[in-house]
Amino acid sequence: MNLFSAGGTRVRLHPAFIALVAAMALLGDGVRAALLFAAVLIHELAHIASARRLGITTYEVVLMPFGGVAHLDESGLVDPAAETRVAFAGPAVNLLLGGALAAASVTAMQGGTADAASPSRAVLQVLGLWGWDHLGLGLFNLLPVFPLDGGRLVRAAAARRMGFRAATRLVGQAGEIAGAVMALAGGIWYSRFGHGLGAMVMGLFLLYAARMERRRAPGTWIRYLERTLSPVRQAPVEEGRLLVARSGSTVKDVALRLVPGRYHVVFITDSRGRVMGLTGEREVIEALIERGLTVPVTGVPYRRM
Repeated sequence: MNLFSAGGTRVRLHPAFIALVAAMALLGDGVRAALLFAAVLIHELAHIASARRLGITTYEVVLMPFGGVAHLDESGLVDPAAETRVAFAGPAVNLLLGGALAAASVTAMQGGTADAASPSRAVLQVLGLWGWDHLGLGLFNLLPVFPLDGGRLVRAAAARRMGFRAATRLVGQAGEIAGAVMALAGGIWYSRFGHGLGAMVMGLFLLYAARMERRRAPGTWIRYLERTLSPVRQAPVEEGRLLVARSGSTVKDVALRLVPGRYHVVFITDSRGRVMGLTGEREVIEALIERGLTVPVTGVPYRRM
């Protein structure tokens, strides 16, 4: 269900989120449902604002029970620094706003600034509940699994050492395991005690979303490599990294070892480990994009040594 569009970004509600809000309203908790909706929306708008400041295009945001999923140009998030900033923006806003609201509400209530039956006290209670909703949403999204923001923060940190693809696989598998465990635990608890259906549904969402993130990773990595070919990097000095590739290797083998945010020099060796020559990451990426994944690394222009 499309909700509205803001600056070219569509905001829509997932059917599960609509069902959750409707169920809460039918159970007489309509105000809490509205507060939950507002907290999730603010969380996602923070992601959008952070992405746009970095020049990353955002296409759509889908609000879900556990938060939301922002569909944007993920090739811009392969850079660990960019992904860290965008991922942390949502939980940071929730935690700051939630902490301020909860603290203000508790302080005002304890200070006796409002009569027990007064409208102002009711407003303070509602704001306090909204503060705890923000805190809960922010903390939950910091769990280190996909597709939650904590998982993206872990991927950004891991990508600096093991590369984007390997980091995505690591955190994606953690998300699938967490989702499966949550869904199983929720199902068992529901079958025995009649509660836990929400945890089961949320676990299934985590499992599905983590799997989809892993499947999108190869395409995202290729788009990122394409971006590195156009305009020369602006930084006058970059951190470098040396790679060694045997003559039987392919450009795909080399590309999977590239680490975002670094420039790579590739030494090509023969079957005995002797250096034949060297090439740069640009030559490798050009061959991969223009000629395919199976091009041998010796088919890339390189300087003989």
